[in-house]
Amino acid sequence: NNTDETSTLLTAMQQDKITRLLEVADIHFIVGRIVDPPGSNAYDAYKQVLNIDPNDKQAEAGLLVISDHYESLALDSLDNGDIKNAVKFISTGLQVTPNHPGLAVLNKRILGPTLTAQRTNYRNT
Repeated sequence: NNTDETSTLLTAMQQDKITRLLEVADIHFIVGRIVDPPGSNAYDAYKQVLNIDPNDKQAEAGLLVISDHYESLALDSLDNGDIKNAVKFISTGLQVTPNHPGLAVLNKRILGPTLTAQRTNYRNT
């Protein structure tokens, strides 16, 4: 999954470590250890892979899957009228993938009215 050029630059030991970390990340995600506990979760495993190989496509895709998951949780929370949890999920997803398009749209949708309301309240005091 790495480019041929990058693969040739990595040692066999690094490639083995990446393979193990990607397997660990998948297991963490499946059992719900997505961003917690610190040091033992899918996010941290993918980041470790990217520290070894900054161009690893599987790790990049894994981070995107995590952010997609948080986008889905945020949408479910919004559907249930739970703005507080929606904001938490959006924030977590954006920490994983700062330029995630779906989360950016949700963030703007939620924070837009909030910031407008805060400005209005500030003017009225």
